Amino acid sequence: MPISRFTLNPMGTNTYVVGEPNGDVLIVDPSHPHIDPLIDYIEQHKMRVRLIIDTHGHFDHVAGNDAAKTFFKVPVWCSFRDLPLLKDAKDQIKEYFGVTCVISPPDADLQDGMSIVVGDRCFHVLETPGHSAGSVCLYERTAKELLTGDTLFAGTIGRTDFPYSDHAAMMNSLRTKLYPLPDDVRIFPGHEEDSTLGEERMMNPFFHF
Repeated sequence: MPISRFTLNPMGTNTYVVGEPNGDVLIVDPSHPHIDPLIDYIEQHKMRVRLIIDTHGHFDHVAGNDAAKTFFKVPVWCSFRDLPLLKDAKDQIKEYFGVTCVISPPDADLQDGMSIVVGDRCFHVLETPGHSAGSVCLYERTAKELLTGDTLFAGTIGRTDFPYSDHAAMMNSLRTKLYPLPDDVRIFPGHEEDSTLGEERMMNPFFHF
């Protein structure tokens, strides 16, 4: 049960709790201000939240930042390159989810090459701009786990027609950061089901280089 997935909002955004029962965990992309399912799961399994990570700053991935930060009393880390998205997130959350909430600036900047240790796992931050300027993926080499946010999905990739998106940057991120990783790395994307890089090499029309 190392990576558990929750879908908290109507846009089908995946929120992940990363870590073992009775151990330290990360929350990745808290996607709605109402986080009761996360609280119930974490308390049931006697987990200790150490950090909240945003794979990027789009509103459907950060809507629960302040709720989770306040309840668990832990910091939020997100790339500072997505600060413009975070500034717009409050109004978008109100429009799409009908909920009023606060979106505070992140407590730390996620940068390429950083290591994030939780329990017996060490995730390496891979900067993967494209879907947004500050998109990142989290790679655990030993467990061969890759949280891809909205960079890579099963069968497709994240959209690049949004403000602050860049299709050329997206393709470069896929080619230089994700494509070189082994086939048996399991991906945990920001929407829909998980997959492996090997499956994406065979089936994903955007993942051929």
